[in-house]
Amino acid sequence: MSPQPILPVLIISVLVAAQARPFADSPEPRVFPRPQSAATSTESEEAKNRYQNAVTMLSKQNSKEAVKDLLFIIGRYPKTSVADDALLLYADYLFRLDNKSSEAQAQAKQLVDNYGQQNAVPGGLLLLGRIALAKARTSDAFDEAIGNYSRVQQFFPGNSEAVPEALYRMAEAYRLSGRIDDALGTYGQVCSDYSQSPWCARATLGLAVCLVQTGQWSRAIEKLQWVRTSFPDTPEAGRAHQWNTMLFRLYVRPSLKQPPFTLSSRQFPGARMIKDVKAMAIDASGRTLLAVKGGVQFLDEAGTLRQGFGSNDCAGVFLDQRGSAFAIQPGRLVPELGPSSTSLEITKDTKLKVLDEVPAAGAFSTGEFLVADNAAGTIELFEPAGKILKPPFSLSVKAIRLAVNDRDDVAVLDRDSKAISVLRRSTGTQVSRMPSTLQGFELRNPVDIAFDPLGHLYVLDRDSGRVVVFSPFAKTGTPVATFSIPEKTAGAFQRARAFALDPFGRLYIFDDRAGVLIYQ
Repeated sequence: MSPQPILPVLIISVLVAAQARPFADSPEPRVFPRPQSAATSTESEEAKNRYQNAVTMLSKQNSKEAVKDLLFIIGRYPKTSVADDALLLYADYLFRLDNKSSEAQAQAKQLVDNYGQQNAVPGGLLLLGRIALAKARTSDAFDEAIGNYSRVQQFFPGNSEAVPEALYRMAEAYRLSGRIDDALGTYGQVCSDYSQSPWCARATLGLAVCLVQTGQWSRAIEKLQWVRTSFPDTPEAGRAHQWNTMLFRLYVRPSLKQPPFTLSSRQFPGARMIKDVKAMAIDASGRTLLAVKGGVQFLDEAGTLRQGFGSNDCAGVFLDQRGSAFAIQPGRLVPELGPSSTSLEITKDTKLKVLDEVPAAGAFSTGEFLVADNAAGTIELFEPAGKILKPPFSLSVKAIRLAVNDRDDVAVLDRDSKAISVLRRSTGTQVSRMPSTLQGFELRNPVDIAFDPLGHLYVLDRDSGRVVVFSPFAKTGTPVATFSIPEKTAGAFQRARAFALDPFGRLYIFDDRAGVLIYQ
């Protein structure tokens, strides 16, 4: 067994700090033979020094030199005590910083198959599970991921770092695949066995999501509050605060006969200069992105309007599940950051057709893009490189908005019927529908939709000046909250075009008359 001073946790912390950088001239990943005997002291010393240098190079964002050292260790000194750590670090680099999932998978498998009980092997199993779900969200992919997480628990029961992470990731896989009862039990096991671990805090967040999605919002509030008090000053406590704020608005305020939202005093004067907004998004840094004809502009935290990206004829803006922004242009999706755009072309009647009527797009967790083709009344699926794929569901619809949640459920707003359908990627089926006519009121002219992190679906109805929030746990459209401000009253949004949610669930609505209005 390899020594403990160089732990997988160091590997992960270094990779989190490093930024993705292109490394086109790196050697292709290779498969190396299984080590058969111990290394000499000289080999071990050189391998350790090279490994430490690789860690240092990654921390300085010099991935090219780091990879040289890692490949040297893996190929030249596979019998040394740090060879397994080097293989894990290289595989993780390929997966998270070089976007090469298949190559990373091959290296992680090499680690798991050839290094027995050495200390980096649990990290290799965890990585194999993550890669499986990054590549696909099929039942086979979920089974593969859960199997690898289970092996960590079974083969390394005394590893107090890897086992709670494996249990948490197993619970997440259960939740994302719809096995809520299994998810609830496995989340609970993380905290019952590892109550002081940060993975317990993360598991409790996942547990709260499951409780909300099964209608147990009051229990979810209790669990989230427990995270805040038990793990103060952690990112998980911050997330629990955000989610409890959302639940308080949607459930507690209405139960007290109070409106779920109130107008904020915060204003964005720069937004009054903007006309004809097509779509909105709010990224993790707090920027408010606004798609207009000339491209994507954004408002910073001070409310100052700044030029963004994209070009003329911009039809929209959206964030993928990593938080990266994309502009929707005729025939292509343009990333704010990145070397190239994604071409939107299909073959129809043996001829190449450019999709130039695309009012909406979104992204799955696996990186593929969903694109609404209104000319054909279909929703198409593209790889980031532009290759067209078979979509997971068939739906004849002229969609004006698409929204995707973390389960890869897709909400589709139909321009003609004004109804909203929610489709499940993993099964290709429709799981809920919100017709335009609902009990007690009518969606007159819905123009925008969005999911929050807990699974609620928000709908902006322009003509009624109303936001309707639907539950994540009902098969038919069931509003859990509605919000409107009487016309000619401060904060009314009777000419709303688009909206977005920030991490606290605050509403940012663009209104033709008032610009950007914020409700908290």
